[in-house]
Amino acid sequence: PCINAGINQDWMANAVDMDGRPRIRGEVVDMGAYEAGATILYVSPSGAHVSPFASWANAATTLQAAIDIAAAGDTVLVTNGVYASSGAFAEGATNRAAITSALAVRSVNGPAVTIIDGLDTVRGVYMADGAALEGFTVTNGLAEAGGGVYCHSNAAVISNCVLAGNSASYAGAGIFNGTRYHCMLTGNSGSSYGGGAYNSTLHHCILTRNSASGGGGAAKGALYNCVLTRNYAGVTGGGAWDALLYKCAVISNASSYGGGTSGGILFNSIVYYNMGYDGPNYNSGSFSFCCTTPLPDGTGNVANPPMFIDPAIDNLRLAADSPCIDAGINQDWMTGAVDLDGKPRIIDGVVDMGAFEWILDNTPPPAPQNLRAAFIGPTNVTLEWDAVTGEIGEMIYGVYRDGVRIGTTTATHWDDAGLRANTPYQYAVSVYDVANNESGLSVLPVTTTSFASDIHYVSRSGAHNPPFASWADAATNIQAAIDAAG
Repeated sequence: PCINAGINQDWMANAVDMDGRPRIRGEVVDMGAYEAGATILYVSPSGAHVSPFASWANAATTLQAAIDIAAAGDTVLVTNGVYASSGAFAEGATNRAAITSALAVRSVNGPAVTIIDGLDTVRGVYMADGAALEGFTVTNGLAEAGGGVYCHSNAAVISNCVLAGNSASYAGAGIFNGTRYHCMLTGNSGSSYGGGAYNSTLHHCILTRNSASGGGGAAKGALYNCVLTRNYAGVTGGGAWDALLYKCAVISNASSYGGGTSGGILFNSIVYYNMGYDGPNYNSGSFSFCCTTPLPDGTGNVANPPMFIDPAIDNLRLAADSPCIDAGINQDWMTGAVDLDGKPRIIDGVVDMGAFEWILDNTPPPAPQNLRAAFIGPTNVTLEWDAVTGEIGEMIYGVYRDGVRIGTTTATHWDDAGLRANTPYQYAVSVYDVANNESGLSVLPVTTTSFASDIHYVSRSGAHNPPFASWADAATNIQAAIDAAG
């Protein structure tokens, strides 16, 4: 009954309560020494750093300053910047940000522009139970366990984050414990177990180019609708070691023992094209309704190649002739679930194997618009175009020069070099959807420029006006022109 039951007084205008938070939240002050309800605390590199950080103008300049005065249920809202200073000690290490209560730390504009940097000296983030981290890149973290993020348990949740280039001397270079949604784990390196993740629950995540002795991508834990590719383990389980995998694709990983997986329990997953001395795809584990070779014991497994659309560019969606279509087994957790593209997890009554559901799609996407030359030089051209939107999944653009495709990219720009000066070229750009349907072409003719050169003239009848750029202004002696030419 004390919430919003007080009377506002003039002295309260800029006052704070015993927790250091604004004395009036909403329109009416509460009774007692503390204000109730959640609040938002702001963090910005350009803030004035005035506690309680209740506006962008007065925002904290470090994450830890805002976290320290936040209470359970509050939100710390963070704008663009690289946060590489301050921190706090928790779980055996100094952390760039130690979230020690059940509060949410969220970025405004996502991981591409909001970065937590451990500078290879401290852990990135510690998270207590009930804490949430959303929309950050966590990089260059260093610790014995959880170099990027250490979670007290799987009750801490990370979403829409990139964990890149973190290190751990023991386990979980990217993350230790925790539950993650829609995250990318790349380039993390652990000395022992779980280069990408250790004992974590992962949903709709991509683990690539991570490394450890055991479980280059992941060790222990459970993974749902995830892709593990190009991870490496020095001893065992290039993709995953002793983990539960549901509807995952484990492709192009490497290890001495079990290039794809070692141990663990797998359902509805694809483990193929991995490399290893003892068991290129797997050397142990339980498989049910999976696609791998050699054919393992278990129900519903197949050994035929999975027939991806284009594994060379990591398009691990199923082609129309894949043996993995409608070949899985439905499980209770799939009701209402979606695949890695956001499509329904079960189509046509029976789930597919792998991280993506196949759906018949013969309709090409629209061609990219506004193809333009951002730069034209004598030997190089930079092209730009508008992103194609409204399609499911990531778009892949094809770039053509004079009718020949010269490359593909997921970006909306392309740098083409090694061209001839003063030469016409015909460029075109298309886009491929997740079913590998190609759009029509957007076309742009471009002519490279000539090499620029400065000519300095010499004549006994010249006006001798530097830089001697014409016969009229020519130097009257050779040395003067040479000096002007540098």
